[in-house]
Amino acid sequence: MSALWQGLVQGTSLVRRLVVLVVLSAVSGVLLAGLALPLAGAAGFAARTGAQQFEDLPSDFTVSTPPASTTMYADDGKTLIAKFFTQDRQIVPYAKISPWMWKAQVSIEDNRFFEHGGADLRGMLRALVNNASGGGTQGASTLEQQYVKLALVYAAQQRGDDKAEQAATAETVDRKLRELRLAITLDNTQSKQQILTSYLNIAYYGAGAYGVQAAAQRYFRVNAVDLSITQAALLAGLVQRPNATDPIKHPAAAEARRNVVLQSMVPKYLTQAQADRAKKRPVSLDLHQRVPKQECEAAKPEFAWFCDYAKRYFLQDTTFGATLAQRQRRLYTSGLTIVTTLDPTMQEAAQTGMAKWVYPTDQAAGVVTMVEPGTGYVRGIVISKAYGDKNKQDTATKVNLALNHRLSGSIGTQAGSTFKAFVAAYALSHLKELGVGFGYKIYSPAVLKSVKPMKTCVDGKPGYATGYGQNGKFPGNESLSEQGTFDLRTATQNSINTYFIQLQQKVGLCGPATLAQQMGVFRADTPDAEPLQQIQSFTLGTNNIAPLDLAAAYATFPARGKFCPAYPFLKVTDRKGNPFDLTKGKPACKQVLDPEVADAMNYLLRGVVTGGSGRLASIPGQDVAGKTGTTQGRQQAWFMGYTASLVGSATVWDPSPPKGGYRLSGKKIGGTTYGEVRGMNLPAPMWHDTVGAAIEAAKLPDSNFKAPLGRFFLGGSYAPSFTAANGFGGSGCTTTSIKSIGDLTTSCGSGKGSGKGDGKGGSGSDPSPSPGTTSPATPSKPGKGGSGGSTPKPGATGGPNPKPSPGAGR
Repeated sequence: MSALWQGLVQGTSLVRRLVVLVVLSAVSGVLLAGLALPLAGAAGFAARTGAQQFEDLPSDFTVSTPPASTTMYADDGKTLIAKFFTQDRQIVPYAKISPWMWKAQVSIEDNRFFEHGGADLRGMLRALVNNASGGGTQGASTLEQQYVKLALVYAAQQRGDDKAEQAATAETVDRKLRELRLAITLDNTQSKQQILTSYLNIAYYGAGAYGVQAAAQRYFRVNAVDLSITQAALLAGLVQRPNATDPIKHPAAAEARRNVVLQSMVPKYLTQAQADRAKKRPVSLDLHQRVPKQECEAAKPEFAWFCDYAKRYFLQDTTFGATLAQRQRRLYTSGLTIVTTLDPTMQEAAQTGMAKWVYPTDQAAGVVTMVEPGTGYVRGIVISKAYGDKNKQDTATKVNLALNHRLSGSIGTQAGSTFKAFVAAYALSHLKELGVGFGYKIYSPAVLKSVKPMKTCVDGKPGYATGYGQNGKFPGNESLSEQGTFDLRTATQNSINTYFIQLQQKVGLCGPATLAQQMGVFRADTPDAEPLQQIQSFTLGTNNIAPLDLAAAYATFPARGKFCPAYPFLKVTDRKGNPFDLTKGKPACKQVLDPEVADAMNYLLRGVVTGGSGRLASIPGQDVAGKTGTTQGRQQAWFMGYTASLVGSATVWDPSPPKGGYRLSGKKIGGTTYGEVRGMNLPAPMWHDTVGAAIEAAKLPDSNFKAPLGRFFLGGSYAPSFTAANGFGGSGCTTTSIKSIGDLTTSCGSGKGSGKGDGKGGSGSDPSPSPGTTSPATPSKPGKGGSGGSTPKPGATGGPNPKPSPGAGR
């Protein structure tokens, strides 16, 4: 091209100078008509300055990739979850584009595309003469020039360079000359097929559709490779004025423009008869529009909450960029393919089960999370509330109740007696030093009115936690009938609060809290992973915890002591199919418990389901283990359950309680009014119909837990009668020394006591037992199978019980 310019500007021929002027006039948009300059002088001036200006322009042009949609799939790599984009675009190769498409596009936009070298001087001259003679404005840009302009705009946008973006669209001579120079470079470095493919993937076709594949889907619900003659002609006609010829809003204008395109294809690609027949086809026959939706609001309702989790995780994972801005740009513009850990079969089964227990319109919310032990893969998230902007009916929200505050989720909720598992696991892991096995016995009164300070290690410094006994508040069991000597098995099965407070007093708070944190449990109500509060009510679950975090923690037990943080991705590839190294950002699995201790915990928690408070979670043919939890005032209820193949949390609470809290008891939940709500009679059967149904639907194996070693069946036995010290043995003061759990302080009996909970942040039991209250009702038997039949709703009545049972913890 340099030689061409030299030839044009050399010599004194007026004709040569006029040709140069034609070129420059066409490039810069200057019309000769009306210019008050001597023709020859203007031509000479333009030729000299223009040629030099053109030669000085940079000719290097790197083809930038336009923004493309990221697609998120379930674990099968086929089930669509959602798309993320700033521009709805899917890059497709030349072979995946109908030949009719490029034929139509070339015919209407640049019919000499295969003949020129990036700059069409004949076209420039024709446009100049037409414009100057009043024949209407006619463009002269080649497809290469149009592509260069679009590519420069997108490159500037991706860099966040506003000045460069403005320069790429400015109506100036400099910009036109630069485009021309780069178009020539492009034509010299790429084949016509490559240029055409790039153009068809970058052009805007209106209605939010960028590129031919998105446009084919948007207007016709077909792939670009399947476009017919009339469909291709319609799309090709949209590029010039996409809004004015939008076939959805302006079908008549779109049809007229389509017919112009069809005629332009004659005779190169169509006969006149073919074009005439195609013109007779109404646009309406081709239109089958698909409104593009993106992000999690466009996902199927049952996938929306997992989608939200995966998106939040992506935007915090430095695997995909060092800064939030880089990760956002990668998610929305890089055309990634994300294959997640979501199992659609499990998710849909669990979603169906949730609908039986908690309605979107209920004030309370139901939350279920499912985690695979040994990998941390999150297989599903079910929340009874719909995903979306909050509405007047309070049936929708975008606060992800399954997540912690660090992932921009909720602030979690108190976990109740599910925390007893951490105290038991720590005690069993120190069997040799502490002597605590399954048979370790402690006398456990209905109300424990003597609690010593407990050892802590806050900020690495040793200390002691107090609280119980202040203002006459003491921990209590579910009911007055729950008192006597319990061993670790029976205390776990029946969730005996005063047993675990005393066990915690023996082992201290530092060990169980540290173990829980090693299993990924931190406070959910803080923006950073702040340590758990080491308070005397720790074992009763007074820390705010996110359901997904607790599910991942409990997965440590069936994984035989290996903790794997919850994780949502199986594979992430860029638009060329190159995979990201997910190991860089995925937290590693760690062995945090001896396998034998985990086996012992599986045995211990299995008893909760076979003969304790979790009976309604039982699945025939499956080893199911778990732990119930109910918080003070019955404001939160939990069941943490698992098999060897899947772990699930089931939680019910009001995430936006009124002042003073929201008691679940006496409320209508899922169409049923409950007299009393506990972990045993709402979350446990809900777990059965959600997680249990998912296990059955996915046909997970009926695996049994490994039997614990014999040494765990040993354990100390100490059951002194210190009823008087705890308010049940008359009056007077009694000093009781219990060497196995430390010396108790001197306490004074006061007849039948009425101690009330913990002085620090509530407790895992309703702390005010009083004579004459009703004891828990015997739960109904669960229905058989996972999803084949639902569990009856136990504890449901036509109205609240007149005398609700005191206490919680189950």
